[in-house]
Amino acid sequence: MHVNVNIEPLIPCSYSLARTHSYTSGGVYQNWSGVEPTTKGVRSWTVLDAWVDANVAAGRKIILDMSGTPNWAVSAAAVGESPYPATKGNMVPDNDSDYTDFLSAVATRYAGKIYAYDTWNEPNLSKYYKGAAATAERLATIQRKVYQAIKAADQSALVLSPAFTSVFSGVDGAASGSVGMKQFLAASDGASGTGADWFDHCAYHFYCNDSALRPTGHERMYRELRAALNASGRTDAEIWAEETGVIVPGLQTLAIDDQVALMRANILALFALGCARVMWFSFDDGSIGFGSGENRSTITAAWNQLHADLAGATIRSAYVRTLDQRTMEVSITTNRGTVSQSIRGMPQ
Repeated sequence: MHVNVNIEPLIPCSYSLARTHSYTSGGVYQNWSGVEPTTKGVRSWTVLDAWVDANVAAGRKIILDMSGTPNWAVSAAAVGESPYPATKGNMVPDNDSDYTDFLSAVATRYAGKIYAYDTWNEPNLSKYYKGAAATAERLATIQRKVYQAIKAADQSALVLSPAFTSVFSGVDGAASGSVGMKQFLAASDGASGTGADWFDHCAYHFYCNDSALRPTGHERMYRELRAALNASGRTDAEIWAEETGVIVPGLQTLAIDDQVALMRANILALFALGCARVMWFSFDDGSIGFGSGENRSTITAAWNQLHADLAGATIRSAYVRTLDQRTMEVSITTNRGTVSQSIRGMPQ
């Protein structure tokens, strides 16, 4: 579960993996630009310390996302679209060492507490990766340096790939003129390898942006992503659905029965297809989160039941059947029993 602002005990749902992207306190992002906002080496750890400690105490694994370039690290003028308070948050730093020095400090401070690190959020979208230096080669080079810096500070931490997203541009960015997973995997890392050499597992954000009401799109994303990884020699890399959710229109615009059905279908389909980790984005978002009042109670109860059915279970068999863009069936049989969900005739 991804959570934007809450710390225990304000999150009334069960989850065993927590991720920080968009995590804020008092409007301050807890990413690179939030922790080291104005000057290299001058860092504010208080809020992030509290978040890490709360999740460690709750027994959760943590994915730490430290992307979001601070303005001081880029000399060029802002190129626009950055969703971060730092207006240059979607640009690459002038000096890669500024980023790797920061991540080395983070990994040293939290050694043994962080399960995995994100490296760059959704670089196929210009609001997260833009400017003359925002190339596949630069992304692969930064990935290599980040991997080396984090591993040197905390060998036990996993380093994930840049987290691409969407049905159309995330895998093959050439289709939209952006950098996609295929371009990153093949790009020179500035040394003797390619982007494919520098991550433990593949992070991907599974949103069906032709219509988020169609979890049928997950099948296309998963299969194309798995094929791209295999073609690059990374048959060993797991695929983590690091974000998924119902975003267009937002989950909270739907009747509660449809909210529950779509949440269940998204989670079950991604596990059935082969994802090793699945995370909902996000509990406390006003549009795509779990809402408030009776709606929150109902969907949280459904989430908690799904968590009880699946967490720690062994999958024995699974299938996803997509009959058309509005109709799907998914079923997972574990050592505890069978969990399934059907969706028929969802609005377009």
